[in-house]
Amino acid sequence: MPAVPQPQRRALDASLVGVALPSLVWRWSPRDVALYALAVGAGVERDLPLVYERSGPRVLPSFATVAVGMLVAPMAAAIDLDLRTLLHLDQEVTLAAPLAARGRLRIERTVRDVRVRERAAILVVEDVARDASGDERFTATSSWWVGGAGDGRARPRAAAAVAATAATRPPDATSTWRTSPDQAALYRLAGDPNPLHVDPEFAAAAGHARPILHGLCTFGAAALALVRECCEGDPSRVRSLAARFAGAVQPGEELRTELRRSGPRELSVRTLVGDRVVLDDGRATTFA
Repeated sequence: MPAVPQPQRRALDASLVGVALPSLVWRWSPRDVALYALAVGAGVERDLPLVYERSGPRVLPSFATVAVGMLVAPMAAAIDLDLRTLLHLDQEVTLAAPLAARGRLRIERTVRDVRVRERAAILVVEDVARDASGDERFTATSSWWVGGAGDGRARPRAAAAVAATAATRPPDATSTWRTSPDQAALYRLAGDPNPLHVDPEFAAAAGHARPILHGLCTFGAAALALVRECCEGDPSRVRSLAARFAGAVQPGEELRTELRRSGPRELSVRTLVGDRVVLDDGRATTFA
């Protein structure tokens, strides 16, 4: 068997800040909305309005991140990065209003920050979605670890960060979901074709024993838990959701999402596999 090519390395620096990356005209239909909901754990028995066109279908707030996934490969190509060097660190999405079951938006991505390390760089990008009238419909900010993109300069070692935020009290609500061994193959059909999540050779070259579940699938599962447990099944009540990806999930593992109210319209969110935190520092807000 031929050797798997090693990821290419390219140093990044602050000259990228402010650079406009490839944009996207994103169109979706009720079929796309229902497929996404199924891919993050929704089902007919409990979530019919999310998966059935006669009921809308109603749109999960995290559906906006489908556009985020679609822009990963164009971003890597524009900056001349190997996809295998990218690791999604965190994600935030804020809606101006709930998304409709059918729509068309232009998504513009801009580099907001580059934090250079010795062996890697952290790339922060912002996506702004506008409708045909130019009105902003949502914003999404994501951070990416780019392996091998550092400047080679050693820096004083910072104090070790706490890997996961300890819960200070029992959750107000908990939701569990046993993912399927084929969950990543299903989720990629919703619009995130990164081969890391389905191709064993690609995953091995990126440093994983096997393909892993999309972080944005776990993010979507947390959004579904939020809608089910704290919004009476109404996704239009969620205004924003943000979280840090704290660990990889293998398709087939069970996710447990814990929700804690931290204010009248604010909640904290985290997701675990067993005792291992995989989605941390989660924050959500509601319209009402």
